[in-house]
Amino acid sequence: MADISKRLDKAEKFLHKGKIDSALEEYLSILDIDPGNDKVRHTAADLFLQTNRNGEAAALLSELFDRELAMGDNARALVTYKKLTRVAPPKLGQVLRFAQVAERNGSRREAIEAYSSAVNGFLQERRENEALSAMRRMVALDPEPRNIRRLAELASKLNDRQTAGEALLRMGIEEESQGRSAFQWFERAHHQDPENPNIAFQFGKALLDKKEIERALQILGTAAAGQSSLPEHRKAYGIALLEAHRPKEATPVLWALFLKTPARLDEMGALLGELLSQQHYKEALDLARKIDTQQQRLGTRKEFSAFLLDITESHPPDADFLVYLSELFNATNREHDYCDALIQLFQLRYAAGDFNRAADALDRATDADPYLEGAERRLELLRGKIDSNRYRNIAGRLQKAGAEPVMDETQEPEQEGKALVEAEGEPTVLEDLMLQTEIFMQYSMRSKALERLERIQKLFPQEEKKNEKLRQLYVSAGIVPKYGESSSEADVTAEPTVESISAPAGSAPVSGAEDSIDNFARVTEITRNIYRQSNVKGVLFAAVNDVGRHWNASRCVAGLCSPGKPPSAALEYCAPGVKQHRRAAERRRAARIGRN
Repeated sequence: MADISKRLDKAEKFLHKGKIDSALEEYLSILDIDPGNDKVRHTAADLFLQTNRNGEAAALLSELFDRELAMGDNARALVTYKKLTRVAPPKLGQVLRFAQVAERNGSRREAIEAYSSAVNGFLQERRENEALSAMRRMVALDPEPRNIRRLAELASKLNDRQTAGEALLRMGIEEESQGRSAFQWFERAHHQDPENPNIAFQFGKALLDKKEIERALQILGTAAAGQSSLPEHRKAYGIALLEAHRPKEATPVLWALFLKTPARLDEMGALLGELLSQQHYKEALDLARKIDTQQQRLGTRKEFSAFLLDITESHPPDADFLVYLSELFNATNREHDYCDALIQLFQLRYAAGDFNRAADALDRATDADPYLEGAERRLELLRGKIDSNRYRNIAGRLQKAGAEPVMDETQEPEQEGKALVEAEGEPTVLEDLMLQTEIFMQYSMRSKALERLERIQKLFPQEEKKNEKLRQLYVSAGIVPKYGESSSEADVTAEPTVESISAPAGSAPVSGAEDSIDNFARVTEITRNIYRQSNVKGVLFAAVNDVGRHWNASRCVAGLCSPGKPPSAALEYCAPGVKQHRRAAERRRAARIGRN
């Protein structure tokens, strides 16, 4: 230490005399004795700078920078580095370390410049892995598209797939933010790193936008199944399943998300709509009830009922779903919607031939609103198909409300038969089948609608040529009626009699497409329909119309009488275009005389 003190004194004396070179010799001697004396090293470096001996100054500053960094004196290290850069280019390692120090100290601009310089230097020396490391940090500080693209290219070249995938993903997101297509970037990113859930998520969404549904499902399935998957990944997968018309598979995915945020109904609405569209009615009903339970807990059941109404207006439900809807609307005091749901339920029940439950729906609707538009017309459709007491109850309610009077059915069966009712004054089998077809088509039940049209085609061949409404039904269903070769109609040689309802002698031969097996099946169906009637007039009406239509009769007469007595009631069926025969009037008069 005494020797160092003497040398320091000598160096100071030389400096006072202006002998800088001699002073430098003393300082360098001290560094040989005490290499850790940074104060002397700093003084010597400054003296070298004063004498323009930049090489020696750079060597000392370089050593000083490394030592200051090692001691954690970052502030001094930054000052030393700047001095060093003025006299000589720092080593690449020093440039990189300076960038790291500047980044930690918040000197963003200096850090970016230093990282950029380090990247260029490493690339010139073909030290590409070190260049990639520096470029990652530079992109983190300065995510300019050109920097991200350089990172992606270098990472791809070095087969660093994760880094390349992330960089390409960022490029795609940047392109999207500018309103441009990012599909190619997401596709390249997925090619580099197919296991990255974020990349799979973005690429899957891009595929959905391009309507590549199956491919999107495969990609998004990977994103949703990963351990690091996010709720938005699973949501995208659920939506993709809906796009692929696979709502039953989407249900558990979207339901799990809904339980975490039950106030958000958008995905549930899309799911319910798709379930109804695919005619998964049971699953749709179960889901609606579960959502309803959640909404009751939140106190938003009334809003949910309005939400459900919007869905069912564009996705017609089945009868069971309409029953639930009517209960929901009733509970939330939506009287108008309650009545609408019951009317829709009536239409479906009626079309399915479930007349008693159709009457129940109409009864409840008119009980809530006896002024309901079209109630009389719908009740008229049920004439002869439901219990007469129930019919009278509904009719009485409508009459009290000022609706058009309906036919009084308080008469006893024998009194009902006193007037001969023309076939054209009652709903016909054709009209019933056409109405059922319209309802099924309205509710997207195509298979049932086609079944009704096939029955119309068999029972009323060529009818569409005379009936514009029926022709439009065929067009709406997208089918063209086809008929087999049939023999020409025979002349009518005998009139139907009141006593017999078997196949009239004057009936035309049936179409060749209707074989004997179909005839027997239809006879069974006609018999069941007759037994379903609740009064005399209904029995006569069903018998005369069904038999006459099925065997293509020009005329058909059905009567009610006891053996040896005149008929107490009679109905005549006339084929379209055939006028009632004058003898029908005579039979009508004979029936009246017989009763008197």
